[in-house]
Amino acid sequence: MSKKCPYCSEDVSEDAVQCGSCKAILKPDKFQQTKKCPSCAEEIQEDAVKCRYCGEFLDGSKSAMLEKQGKGVQISTKHGAIIIILCAVFIIVSQFLSSNSYNKKAKSPRNTTPHYVTICSMAHVYVKENLKSPSTAEFPSCNEKAIQRLGNNKFRYSGYVDAQNGFGAMIRNKFMVEMQYKGDDNWSLLSIDL
Repeated sequence: MSKKCPYCSEDVSEDAVQCGSCKAILKPDKFQQTKKCPSCAEEIQEDAVKCRYCGEFLDGSKSAMLEKQGKGVQISTKHGAIIIILCAVFIIVSQFLSSNSYNKKAKSPRNTTPHYVTICSMAHVYVKENLKSPSTAEFPSCNEKAIQRLGNNKFRYSGYVDAQNGFGAMIRNKFMVEMQYKGDDNWSLLSIDL
């Protein structure tokens, strides 16, 4: 009777001390009983459950159970892959739609004529820039009647401001500001009379 070398799987005699092929020293406990796989006829260990060459299960009852479990895993994997793909498609489409709606908002022409409160507020900003003590400035509420529309998005705003002078006294100053709206919240000062 012959055994397999545990190192190179060559046939050696049962009482051999050294493998004739790989020259490995053989110990009696290293030998294992072998049998042939019923599917592929390769030599496999006697206590093997599955052939290492063809992957066939050697015990029919376990084979059927393991195959069912394996298919279940494959179905779960397929479902998982489908779910991941659907999530990725959803994210891509939602990003596309949100960026498209943002771009439409950004590219759509804004109201070319600003609201009178915006015109008034911009005039107040320009007046404050020319005061000695801008933090003390007090303006009356905005009045649409104080705005003259000069055409081509040019406006003249007339009003008054109460602010401290260089000596700390509150003084009322009349002002007139001419400015132009260039779109997208961009303004330019044309003239100021304070």
